Amino acid sequence: MLLDSAPAEQGKPHGLAEWTALCTRVPFQAGQSVLVHGATGNAGSMAVKVAKHLGAGRVIAAGRNRARLDELLDQGADAVAQLVPDQDATAAAFAEAAAEVDLVLDYVWGQPSELAMRVVLGARPQHTRLLDWVQIGGMGGEAITLSGHLLRSNAFRILGSGFGAVDMQVMRREFTELVAAIAAGGMAVRPHPFPLDQVEAAWAQQDAPGERTVIRLRD
Repeated sequence: MLLDSAPAEQGKPHGLAEWTALCTRVPFQAGQSVLVHGATGNAGSMAVKVAKHLGAGRVIAAGRNRARLDELLDQGADAVAQLVPDQDATAAAFAEAAAEVDLVLDYVWGQPSELAMRVVLGARPQHTRLLDWVQIGGMGGEAITLSGHLLRSNAFRILGSGFGAVDMQVMRREFTELVAAIAAGGMAVRPHPFPLDQVEAAWAQQDAPGERTVIRLRD
């Protein structure tokens, strides 16, 4: 999509899924806690900002890149969980940081999410406290294996957020609200703008973490 406003376009691909998830897919309330699984990617880092903007009381950013996690602490995350090759260390990080979250925005899926689910659900001090796990991305794989015991022994729901899960009219409405929030300065974004006559260069651009390539219709 081409827009005059670079900040608004920055938020569209990296904010709409999580904005829609929090506003329409789950009964999210201000003050609740959110875990962003895969927070060091562009989409996940935007999710941290969206959750804080919408009133999350606590946002935990989980990801592999330590430098990006430190940046996210400066950008609104309240705590981080570093994901490392050692599964025991990763499990300990999840158990310490995310045992009492109300909602997970998951950009990873696959085996890493299997581990995260087992640990977070197993560490919960109150298993009747509802946990909504929202699948948004699949960087870690397209399928998971989940124990039926975890479902039976926890107040736990899994759902997705994206095109197909949400009516297009609702998606357009939420996009309008997201753009308005960004334009009003509610969330800091880092656009990398290109003029329209450099669209080929923009297409080839590899965004740095936290950036988004945008195309301006006019200067």
